[in-house]
Amino acid sequence: MDFDFCHMPGPGRRNRYAMLTRKKIGSPLVEKIPVCSRHKQGAGEAAVEAAVEDVRQVLDAQPYLVGNLLSTEWLRTILIYSRREEFDALLGEYYQFLGERERAGAALEIDMLPINIIVGEEGGYQLFDQEWEVGWDISREYLLFRALLTFIVTNWIHMKDFLGWLELHTVRDFVDYGFRSHHLLLIKDIDDFVAKENRFQQLTTNSDDERGVQQLLETRFDFSSDDRDLYATLFWAGPGQEIDDSRCVETAFEPDPETQELVFRLPPLTSPLQAIRIDPFDIRKTDQVGFYSVSDIRLVATEKEFERVLWQLTGEQVIADNCSAGSAWFEPLQGRGFWLSSTEFPKMQFRLGNPVEPAQGQSLEVRVKIRVAESLEYILAHHRYISRLRQMEQTESDLKNSLHHLESARTEIADIKAGKPFRLGMKIFSMLGFLKSKKQ
Repeated sequence: MDFDFCHMPGPGRRNRYAMLTRKKIGSPLVEKIPVCSRHKQGAGEAAVEAAVEDVRQVLDAQPYLVGNLLSTEWLRTILIYSRREEFDALLGEYYQFLGERERAGAALEIDMLPINIIVGEEGGYQLFDQEWEVGWDISREYLLFRALLTFIVTNWIHMKDFLGWLELHTVRDFVDYGFRSHHLLLIKDIDDFVAKENRFQQLTTNSDDERGVQQLLETRFDFSSDDRDLYATLFWAGPGQEIDDSRCVETAFEPDPETQELVFRLPPLTSPLQAIRIDPFDIRKTDQVGFYSVSDIRLVATEKEFERVLWQLTGEQVIADNCSAGSAWFEPLQGRGFWLSSTEFPKMQFRLGNPVEPAQGQSLEVRVKIRVAESLEYILAHHRYISRLRQMEQTESDLKNSLHHLESARTEIADIKAGKPFRLGMKIFSMLGFLKSKKQ
């Protein structure tokens, strides 16, 4: 049976909850298949024996949805704008979504997190992978806590400028910031939230640490890595072959806002070349993440001083149009554009059309022209400037409103003083003062 995808369970789960998540080609459903034999299928739907009364795992097949994760939209906003207004707006929409469900009488579930929400074309939220049911109350404040916690733990390495500008130094600082943006006090419920989250992690993962979540909240962000090297990898496949680790080469380079050329030298091939995949960098090995630009890719046959281009794509937009990308999104920008990477390896796969095979004695090279700014100094500085400018404009508007209120108050006071009741009152006070002085 062929599958569009088949994901193995993560190593952190308890064996009894280990699931294989897969989608068959042509099927509209995503299935969860138990790895351990203790699970069993019910009549017409997946069922699982409850491990404990507090937690139940739901294995029903769910519709396959297409779109961006809400967590991806959060990260995109931070990486592109590096300022709080856009992120705060998305955070507010999520909190409002939970509130609307609550007011409508719909249950809030523990998995209603940004990593389990697809954003539709018109901005609506679609829930998926609602795997867990728990035996304790779920409030939208607790879900906000979980959403902020899971988001920052996964993405903090990419948020150096954003966190630095807001002076957020720990996981707790970021979660508290999210609460303050909704005028909520985290400290009021923090002990309850931590206890619930620890309970959930202990029941579903291999963690037995009773202070695991508390220690996580105390974790400081460390951006002090001295390793500037990025590691780009080229994969290739022939007709009928899949891209895999058995056919790949790696090269190291340093991030640079100027264009540089990466050269991947392929070993002698036993079959023609049909497809290539370029992983521009492994973001888990570095704190340099975010944007990159690829302006030229070419497959070159070389022999001594002889060179011949066998296949080539030139221009950011042309490359994007011919690319099957994973964990990366292309953003057009003034006729050129750049790629935005997410929390995994960005992947760029290309089919070469007709299979390519070098002549006898020739070697193959793939050359890639790439720009990877260490922190996108100009773009981020520009957006910080725009952010400060907007803040100044807002401050100016607030001051004008205050002056307007002040002038209105002065006019109102003048009208009061000009009115008969005020003048009469002043006369009475004057007379009382005169009488008092006479008595003395």
